[in-house]
Amino acid sequence: MTMKIERASISDAGEILLLQKIAYRSEAEIYNDFGIEPLVQTLEQLQEQFEDHMILEKKNV
Repeated sequence: MTMKIERASISDAGEILLLQKIAYRSEAEIYNDFGIEPLVQTLEQLQEQFEDHMILEKKNV
């Protein structure tokens, strides 16, 4: 399987946010801290980051 890394678009924000929350849940459980930024970040906050951050995504090709 070949993978490609591309710049994500703002339309990917919802899927990225969902994956982020899944990925950081185990860390929150380890530290018993469910207030870490990746878990409390809103869709709107993530979308704002597209203005001044480079957000990448992996695609299978």
